[in-house]
Amino acid sequence: MPQSLVSSKALAVNDNLIFWLDAPQTWNRKTRWVTLAGWCVWRSGPPLQAIRATIGGHVFEARVFHDRHDVIQHCGVSADQVRCGFSLEVRLPRGEWPLRIEASNGADGYCIVWQKNVVGPIFLSADERRQRRGKTQVAAADRFHWWLDRPLNWDKLERELPICGWCIDRVEERITGFRARVGRQIFRGTYGIQRRDLRGSFPDSPYAHCAGFAATAKLPLGRSTLALEVRDVRGEWRSFLQRQVIRQCRAARKDRPPLEDAELFDVDRRDIVSRFAFWLEPRCDWSRLPRSQRLVGWCVALHGKPIEAVRARIGHHKWEAQTGIKRPEVKAAYPDVIGALHSGFSVTINPPRGRNLLLLEACSDQVWEAFFAYRIYRPFFWRRGENRFGKANRYEYWLRLYDRLDARDRSAIRRHIRSFDKRPRFSILIPCYNSDLRFLRAAIRSVRGQLYPDWEICAVDDASEDPAVWRLLQSAAQREPRMKIHRRRERGHISAASNDALDMATGDFIVLLDHDDELALHALYFAALAINRQPDLKLIYGDEDKIDENGRRFSPYFKSQWNPDLFLVQNYAAHPAILHAGLARDARGFDSEYDGAQDHEFLLRCVELIDQSQIQRIPWLLYHWRATPHSTAEAVSAKPYALDARARAVEEYLQRRRIAAVVSRQGEFQRVRYAIPVQMASIIIPTRDQASLLEKCLRSIKEKTDYEFYEFVIVDNSSSEPSTREFLQEVAKDERIRVISVPGEFNYSKLCNCGAAAARGHVLLLLNNDIEVIDPGWLSELMSQVTRPEVGVVGASLWFPDGQLQHAGIVLSPERIGNYAYFRQRRGDTGYFSQLQLVRNVAAITGACLAVRAEVYAQVGGLNERDLSIAFNDIDFCLRVRELNLRVVWTPHAELIHRESSSRGLEDTEEKQGRFHQELRYMQQRWREPLRDDPFYNPNLDLTDELFTLAFPPRLHAPWKDFDRANKATGKGGSPNNGD
Repeated sequence: MPQSLVSSKALAVNDNLIFWLDAPQTWNRKTRWVTLAGWCVWRSGPPLQAIRATIGGHVFEARVFHDRHDVIQHCGVSADQVRCGFSLEVRLPRGEWPLRIEASNGADGYCIVWQKNVVGPIFLSADERRQRRGKTQVAAADRFHWWLDRPLNWDKLERELPICGWCIDRVEERITGFRARVGRQIFRGTYGIQRRDLRGSFPDSPYAHCAGFAATAKLPLGRSTLALEVRDVRGEWRSFLQRQVIRQCRAARKDRPPLEDAELFDVDRRDIVSRFAFWLEPRCDWSRLPRSQRLVGWCVALHGKPIEAVRARIGHHKWEAQTGIKRPEVKAAYPDVIGALHSGFSVTINPPRGRNLLLLEACSDQVWEAFFAYRIYRPFFWRRGENRFGKANRYEYWLRLYDRLDARDRSAIRRHIRSFDKRPRFSILIPCYNSDLRFLRAAIRSVRGQLYPDWEICAVDDASEDPAVWRLLQSAAQREPRMKIHRRRERGHISAASNDALDMATGDFIVLLDHDDELALHALYFAALAINRQPDLKLIYGDEDKIDENGRRFSPYFKSQWNPDLFLVQNYAAHPAILHAGLARDARGFDSEYDGAQDHEFLLRCVELIDQSQIQRIPWLLYHWRATPHSTAEAVSAKPYALDARARAVEEYLQRRRIAAVVSRQGEFQRVRYAIPVQMASIIIPTRDQASLLEKCLRSIKEKTDYEFYEFVIVDNSSSEPSTREFLQEVAKDERIRVISVPGEFNYSKLCNCGAAAARGHVLLLLNNDIEVIDPGWLSELMSQVTRPEVGVVGASLWFPDGQLQHAGIVLSPERIGNYAYFRQRRGDTGYFSQLQLVRNVAAITGACLAVRAEVYAQVGGLNERDLSIAFNDIDFCLRVRELNLRVVWTPHAELIHRESSSRGLEDTEEKQGRFHQELRYMQQRWREPLRDDPFYNPNLDLTDELFTLAFPPRLHAPWKDFDRANKATGKGGSPNNGD
C-alpha cells in the first residue's frame, strides 16, 4: 500500500487511531447484504480487539480478523498491531439508515470510526437470494467441520427423522445450540454431547470434546428441504447443511437410534458447551424422580484451572457432591488431564415437587460453572402401588426388561431341553399345614407350569385342622398324575412332614418348596442345565425375591457363589435348595429338634458330606418367597424360636467338625467366635517421615489392643525428617519394636516383603501407618480368623475419621479392578441383606490392614514388588492366595480408623498416574477372567460406584438364546453346554 494512499484516503479518527475501509468499493448497488472489509490500528496502546457495525438498532460483529503486514510496514505502528484486518457482513434494513462502524482495543470501550447513510432495498432480488444461498453454503464449508452419524440411509425416511453427529466451528470457539429446520418448521435439538473421539482429531479446538448434536425432525409427505443449523455465542443461527429429503408414505423403521442413545434426543436436555468432559450414569427416569435420587459420574477440566468441587443445584437448593472417587477408565481415556484419576463424584439430591431445571456445576478457583442441565419432574402425587423412593418401581421395571419369557423364549427353552444328554427327575417336596388355599394352589401351579417336564410333587398334609387343605391336595392329585400326596394321622411339625415327603420321592434330585411359595417358570430348566454341564453336582441354589399376598414381587436377593462363612450365619441357599437325592438320604433328612431352622441345619449336614466344587449357584431368579405378616419372609423375628434353633444348629455343625468356637445370638443372626490362639503376630508398618502419624498408630495399638502377643516391624523407607529419625531411634529401644531400613524409591510391595522377611511371628499383619484402633478386640478377631486352616487372608472393617465406611471387602471389575464395597456407608447401615453385620468371604481385601499366616505369605511369594509396586498389590495377592483354595475373609468385628493416603498422598502427579496406569494394565492382563466375574458378587447387580443395586442390563446371557444361535450357525442340533 503506497504511502500516498494512506495519507489521502485513510481516515484518521484521532491522533491515535487510523481506519481504512477496503470494501465495498461502491454504495450505488441496492443489496440486502453488504460485506465490510478493511483495517484499523492504534498508533499506541493495545491492538484491535473487536469491531462492529450498527444500523437500525442491530449490531453485527466481525468474526474474521486477518494479519495485515502491509499496514504495519507503511503506518509505522508496532508489530503487535498486525492482526488489524477485519471482515463482517451487515444486513441493511428497508429504507435509509445511518450505518456506523465502531472499534475497540479493550482499553476505552468502543469508539465510532466511520459513519455513512445507506439505503436498503425493499425486496430481496432473486439473483441476490441465489448468490446469498451459494455464498452461505461455501462459507459453511470453509467454516464448519461436521459429520452425520444418523440418518444411516437418506433414501428411506419416515415421519420422524433422528439426526445426530458432530459439528465444530473453526472461526468461533463455541457453538451454543443446534436445531433442524424443515421449511419454516423448526425442531429444537441438543448440542454439547460428549464426543471423546474428536479430542485427538481436533487438538486445537478447546470444545471438540462436546461437539455432538442430536435432534428429531418431523418430515411432511413428499419432498422438502432440510437444513441443519448451529447457534454461535451471539445467538445467530448459521446453516452448515441443506439438502432435499423425500418422505415415503410407508417407510420401514430401519433408522431408529439405539436405546442407550435415546436420552440424547430428549427435548428436556439443555445445551451446555463447557471446558469440562463428563459422564453421568444413566440410572433414573428424569420424568418421574423419587424423593431422593443419587447421581454418579465423573467430570474433568480439559483446559483451564482444575476442578475443586462438584455440586447439584435446583434454583436455590444446592447439594455438595462427594468427589475424588477413583475412575481408572477416565485416566486411561484422558492420560494428560490433571485429576482424571480421581474425577469421580457422587451426589444425592432431594428435588422439590414439580418441574425444575437440574444443574450440575464444577468449581474452579471459587467460580462455579455448569456442565450439565436437564429439565426434571418430581410428581406431586404417586400412583397407587408406586414407591415414592423409587425402589419398588425400579425393580418392577427391571423385571419387565429382564425377567419375562415370551412365547419365543418358551419354545427355545423346550428345544434346548430336548437336546439334553441327561434328563434328571426332580422331586418337589411340599409339606403343608393349615395352608392358605390361595397360596397352596399357586405353589402347585408354579410346579405344573414348569418348562422342564421331568418332575414329581410329593406333598404331605401334616394333619391340618382345616380339612380343605387335604381336599385341595386330593383334587390336584386327581388332575396331575405326577403328584403324590400323603396325610399324617397326627401332627409331626415341619421336619416330620418333610421327611415323609422325602420318603415318597423317587427323583434324582430333591427340591424344597414351602407350601405358600412359588418356583419360577424356568427353575427346573436351569437346574437340569447345570447338571448336564457338571454331572457331579450335589447342591444347587439360585437367586430369589419375595412376593406379597397380591402377587407383587419385591426385595430380590441376588446371591454370591458358594460363600461358606456367610452360609454359616445366614441360610441364604435354602430358596431354592436343590439337592442330590442320595445326598439328602445320606444326611438322614430333617431333624425335628431344629424346627424353625430345619432347612439350615439339614443343609449344614449336607455340605459336610460333599466337596465345595459340587455346589453351584444359578444367577437367575428361581424362587418367589411369600411374604405374609407371620412368615419369616416378612421378618425373621416373626418366629423367635427359629433364631434359637439356628444358633444350636451352627453349634452342632462346629462340634461335629471339631472346631473350637462359641456361637452367640447377634440380633437376627449368629456370631461365631473362634478360639483365639496363643501365637505371635508381627505387625508390619511401612513408613516414611510424618512421625506424628506413626506415633499415633503405635500408641493406639499399645493402649487399646487386648491381644498381647505381637511385635512391631517398622520398615523405614528413607525418612529424611530429623524428627522422624529421632522418633525411630527412640521406639527401637522397645524390645517389641524393630526398625529396619529399606532405602530407595517408595515401593509398598518391597517394603512389606522386607518386613515379612524380618518378622518372627506366626501371623503377618500388613498395616498402614495412618491406622488407629477403635475396637480393643480387633487383633483377637483377626487372629482367630486367620489361624483357621481353610483361611488364607483376613481383612477388617475400616472407617474414615468422619464415621463413614471405607472398606468392607473389595468387589472386582474389569475396568476399575477393585471397588470398595459399601464405600461411604454410615454407621448403623446393615448393607445388602445384612452383609455389613456378617463375616463373609470376599474376592479381595485392602492391604491397609491385611492378616495372613507367614507360611501362606511365603508360599505365594509375598507381594508383587516388580509389577505392582504401589497399586493393586493387595488384590493381586488375594487372588494368588485364592488359587491355593484358601479363603479371603472380611470380618465386621475388627474395626479400625484409616486415614487413606495421609502419609504418602494421592496419585496427583503425572509420574504417579503413569505408574498407576501401567499397573492397571498389568492387572487387566494377568487376571482377565477373575476380574470379569467376581464369584462373590452377582452379575445381576451393578458394577458402577453404586454397588449392590440392580444392573441395567445384567451381565448374563440367556442360555436358550445362545443354544438357538449355535444351532443356526451350525445348521444342526446343539448341546446343553452352549451358552453361559
